[in-house]
Amino acid sequence: MAELEQIFEKRKKAKKDKNLSVLAECSRQMLDLFGFEDVRHEAAYFFGRLKDYEGFGRMLQNAKDRAMNINERHRTYDVERRYFNIGLQYPCLEENDLLFLEEKYLCSGDYEMIDRMLFDKERLPRVLKHFDPNAYNIRNEDFSDEFLDRVFKAAWKNELELNVDEAIDNRYNSQTQNETWGRFFNCQYDPNSEPIFVYNRKTNQVEVDRSNLHDVMLFPIHNLGTVGYLLDEYKKFFGNEVEEFIRKTILPSCGIVYVYGWKDIVFPCIWYQSVNSGVIRKFEIPADDVRLKQIRRDIARQWLNEVNNKPLI
Repeated sequence: MAELEQIFEKRKKAKKDKNLSVLAECSRQMLDLFGFEDVRHEAAYFFGRLKDYEGFGRMLQNAKDRAMNINERHRTYDVERRYFNIGLQYPCLEENDLLFLEEKYLCSGDYEMIDRMLFDKERLPRVLKHFDPNAYNIRNEDFSDEFLDRVFKAAWKNELELNVDEAIDNRYNSQTQNETWGRFFNCQYDPNSEPIFVYNRKTNQVEVDRSNLHDVMLFPIHNLGTVGYLLDEYKKFFGNEVEEFIRKTILPSCGIVYVYGWKDIVFPCIWYQSVNSGVIRKFEIPADDVRLKQIRRDIARQWLNEVNNKPLI
C-alpha cells in the first residue's frame, strides 16, 4: 500500500528530526487506516503530547462504534487513557509510568512504537532500559540432529495434543479474531491461554509459552511445510515411485484435491502421519528407518530456515 509506505517514511524522518507535530500527524493517519489497539496506544500518547482532549475523545468513541460485541463496547480503554495521561505529563513522569514504558520498551513487539514515542527521551528523569534492536537481525543456521528432533516433536505435540491453532485463537477475544491483521497488532489478550511450544529465534531454543506472542522473536511450532515439499522429501529417499503412491493412495484420504496450487498447501502433522504410515507399509520398513528420521529432520530444518529468514520489522 503506497499510502502506508509514505507514512512509514514520513514518521521515520520525523523521528530523526524530533518533529512532534509530524509524528502526531502520522499516528492520526495510521488511526484512520487501522483501528487496532497498538495504533490507538500510539495515537493516544501523541494526543496527550499535543493536549488534544477532543481528538482523544473522538478516538475512543470511534473505537466503541466499531466494536464487534457488547463487551468491547463497554470497555473502559484504560491502557489508551494511560498513554494519553503519560503524553500529557511528559517528560515529568512518575516512576510507575517510567516502569510501564520500560516494560513495553523491553518487548521486541513494542520496541519500535515506544522508540517513536520517546523520540526525545533524553528529557526523561532517567534512562530507560530497552530491547536491543540488533536482535532483529539474529539468524540461526546450525541445528543439531537432536534439536531438529525436538522441533519436530514439538510440532507434533502442538498440533495433535495441544491443538495449537485453537490455543493461539484463545489468546485473543472475539473481536480480534474478526479483524484482519488482528494478531499482528496485538489486540485483546486472554490471560487464560493454553501453553504451546514455540521457537525462540533470539535464543535458538524450543520453549513452552503462555504469552500473547507479541514478542516477535517467538514462533509457534506448527505448519512445518507444504505438501510439495513433503513429496519431494520422500522422493529423495524412496524414488519417483513413492510420489505416485502418495498422490493416488494417501493424499486423497487426507482430503487433498488436485487443483492448481495444491502442492503449496501446508500439511498438518496428521497428514504427515498418514503419509509416513503408508510408506512404512508399502516398502515394508521399520518405523525407525534412518531415512524416515532424516525426512523428519529435513522438514524441521526447512521450517527453521524459513522462520530465521523472516524480516521481523
